[in-house]
Amino acid sequence: MPPIPARPLPACLPTSGLIVTTAISTVVLSVFRFKPYTHLQVVPHLSVHGQYWRLVAHHVAFANASELFLATLFFYTASREVERRFGTLKFASFLAITLCLYTALVFVLLVLFTSLPDAWPVRVLLPAPLRVQGRTPSGPFAPLFVILYQHARIVPDRWVIRIGSVYVGDRAIQIWSLALLLILSQPSMTPFVGLLAMATSALYRSDLLLSSSLKSYRIPKRLYRVLAYLLSGLVGSTRTPTRSWRAEPPPPPSFRARQARREQMQSAIDGARDERARRTSAVLQSVGGLRMRFGAAAPPSPGERRSTGILPTTRGGDEAGTASTRAERVRTDEMIGELLQSMLQRTRSEFSDGRDANAAGAPRTGSSAAGADPGDAQPGSHGALRDLLAQLTQPHPDTAITEPSIRALQAMFPHLPRSTLVEALQQSNGSQPDAVERLLIDSAASPTAPG
Repeated sequence: MPPIPARPLPACLPTSGLIVTTAISTVVLSVFRFKPYTHLQVVPHLSVHGQYWRLVAHHVAFANASELFLATLFFYTASREVERRFGTLKFASFLAITLCLYTALVFVLLVLFTSLPDAWPVRVLLPAPLRVQGRTPSGPFAPLFVILYQHARIVPDRWVIRIGSVYVGDRAIQIWSLALLLILSQPSMTPFVGLLAMATSALYRSDLLLSSSLKSYRIPKRLYRVLAYLLSGLVGSTRTPTRSWRAEPPPPPSFRARQARREQMQSAIDGARDERARRTSAVLQSVGGLRMRFGAAAPPSPGERRSTGILPTTRGGDEAGTASTRAERVRTDEMIGELLQSMLQRTRSEFSDGRDANAAGAPRTGSSAAGADPGDAQPGSHGALRDLLAQLTQPHPDTAITEPSIRALQAMFPHLPRSTLVEALQQSNGSQPDAVERLLIDSAASPTAPG
């Protein structure tokens, strides 16, 4: 039977646990004013009152916010590197062993210091807090300085700069400067604490018989799992997501972006359709309103006719001009009426034939079956307009540019100046239907066409 693989140990992350628990405990003790109970003092707390729980409590919280800030920076910078090289389980075991050794050594030394006689060498070497009271500051100074010693031994400098004849590395700037500020935070007590903690870390790293057995010790895995479970709500880290090596398409647009794009395209289509309908309506209204405008227009004054002077016109007497104008007006009226009537009948017949063919599902007859232009078979299209223009552009026997021809064009196009009408007649060689065609095409192509 194959052996059952062991479950991987959860990541307890001692560094994160140190940072979080130290910060929370310092703030809580400061809020509830429990700071007097967190330092270690032999006389009278241990010798008289028997408060031996201070041996553990003085590792819990710092006395002020400045020490907490510097220690947090130190743990984040130095402790992570040591933990990565030791491994999580070994690093947690290292902290537990060194903390126990430090607590035992500091207790023995403080009792020894307080029992020394009050001689001048003792007063010179030992400060009053250590010699009289046997007092040490509160806070996790022991884990901090044992980690500092291990960091100095196993973590090399990443870069080194030269200042004169002195070489300075990144550890001196980032790590040792923080440790120097911490060791001088309380000059009467913290140097002793720092030196004792580094001596304990050196003992753990030495090749002595006792240190070799200490280095091989690991805390029980069951206890490790319990600590990881208890700290899982406060301490944790997420793995950095792996960056994809594939060229992935950009994310799809949101619903609002797609809706805005759809509305923009629809507005562009509607605008183009409205512009086409406007131009077609302008041309059809110009052709359909010729009859009404012809009767409502007034002939130009003699001064206007003389001021134009673009082309000498053939004019007879007043009576002859009036008779020819009336005849031309009647002839134009009859021609426009016949053309409009034929266009209306043809449009109605084509519309009825197309509707019957669509209803019966049969092929269309008439002009569509004979291969006519598809644009002519659509109601409301330009087919009837092309037929009208074809009939208007038929050659006319009278090709001279006469005053009645100009008046007829002025009646059809009252919004155009006389010079434009005469120019159209000149370009059409005096043919009035050709001039009408040119003017209609120009009016339809112009964006400011009336209608």
